[in-house]
Amino acid sequence: MKPLSELILNSERWLMKRTLSYAITLNYAKFTSTLEEAWRTSIAGLSQSLVDAFEQSEAIPEINIDEDFTRDSLASFGILEAQRHRSRGVTLIMFLGLMKYYRQSYIDLIMEADFAAFYREHSRLFTERFFDRVELGFVSEWIGTSMEARLGELQEKNRLMTNEKNKYLTIFESLSNPVILLNEDHKIDNLNYAAAELFFGQKSPGAAYYGENLIEETLPWLSKSLSAFIESGSGEARFETDIDTEKGWKYFEIKLMRMLDVSEKFKGITVIFNDISERRQIEIEREKNIAELEVKNHELELFSYSISHDLRGPLLTIKELTETLAARHREILTEEERNYPDDINRAVDHMGRFIDDLLNYARLGRKSVSLRPLPLSFVIAQVMDVLSSRMQEAGATIIMADDLPDISGDQTLLLQIFSNLFDNALTYRPEQRSPEIAITWQQDNQQAIICVADNGIGIPQEQQEHIFEMFYRLHSEDEYPGTGIGLAIVKKAVEMQDGRVWIESGVNRGSKFYLSFMLAGR
Repeated sequence: MKPLSELILNSERWLMKRTLSYAITLNYAKFTSTLEEAWRTSIAGLSQSLVDAFEQSEAIPEINIDEDFTRDSLASFGILEAQRHRSRGVTLIMFLGLMKYYRQSYIDLIMEADFAAFYREHSRLFTERFFDRVELGFVSEWIGTSMEARLGELQEKNRLMTNEKNKYLTIFESLSNPVILLNEDHKIDNLNYAAAELFFGQKSPGAAYYGENLIEETLPWLSKSLSAFIESGSGEARFETDIDTEKGWKYFEIKLMRMLDVSEKFKGITVIFNDISERRQIEIEREKNIAELEVKNHELELFSYSISHDLRGPLLTIKELTETLAARHREILTEEERNYPDDINRAVDHMGRFIDDLLNYARLGRKSVSLRPLPLSFVIAQVMDVLSSRMQEAGATIIMADDLPDISGDQTLLLQIFSNLFDNALTYRPEQRSPEIAITWQQDNQQAIICVADNGIGIPQEQQEHIFEMFYRLHSEDEYPGTGIGLAIVKKAVEMQDGRVWIESGVNRGSKFYLSFMLAGR
């Protein structure tokens, strides 16, 4: 492709902006389109005609007095544009004047191009002669059309424009969302039926357009936001507010948009209303319920602490009295009766553990979650340090993958999760079997799936769906100590970090607990 052709085809937007700038500055924009695409199309058509002519021959397209310019292929696009503008009532002088500034934009582009002097001058002269032929073409066609034919054109175009206006007015009136158009002075220029009915009580579609003039009406509830929007210079803005309408108080999301008029004839603002009263009412109810729930949770926490304190005192008294009675009267007790104090103390200790676990579960509901990157190996090391005495006593073996990832989690919650899982692995095992705990992982998209596997007694398939429920126990206290709350704490703590937990297990085949967490930095 030749340099001039490439320059023109690659400069469509520049040419459009330059031509539009000339049109606005010299007041030609008052009879042109308001939308950017119309300007782009006209530039694209002219550019293609010019490029086609230049690609066919670089010879300057001189003007021969005997030519019929109405049949000139170079002028065909200009003739078509002239006919379109003429049918809209644009005069030959107005159209010819604007074409001078289309021409000037192309000349400006060439003169600013990085061309050699000879090639620049040749390109300029070729473009000048191209526009001369275009202008001669539509002038010849224009003056060769009779007044009667022009009148017929205007009448036909007027009918089409009237139908088009009615079409878009009907669409505007049919919109379910209220829409108000503000003029340059920010007074109401027009509004659709939904807005007229809602804000002014009008009962007939089109009443605002054909009937009562609302241009003097103001919108006091909009003034502050409108002023801020105008001062900001932005293209659009959104805000929410409640308004007293003809149908009662409504809550709206309101969108302000500057009109898309590149010709700058219409500098108004479009106001679009979205009735979100129902959503707002739901939000209010939700906020009310959350506030009430927070109060209830606080009351429940105070109740839990109160119960804990009130229960611990009697438990301690029971334990002390039992030990005292046993010491004072051991000589008169039968062998069977001498075991009663130990049974009572075991029950008291169990109740103490139950209270501790219940309080731990209750505290989870009040804890604020703070997610941050944490090395999983660091969390496991802390758990092992806390449980080191029990692990040593049980002869436990810990197998941990070398490449455990960094996960996004809450340190306190993670410690509770893995402490409970490790505690279960140490507790629920055959007496003669040394516990083994293996921690591995695999990646699933942006998540780490952590597996904590043990070699314990396992869980029957039919009971696995219940083991994360509060107070659910598979064994009696005599068989294995516990409160039935540990795995409920694990499930709740995992879900508080937007994860999930599940299990694979079988009787005497150990258990594998799977936990999903987001990988750090994802």
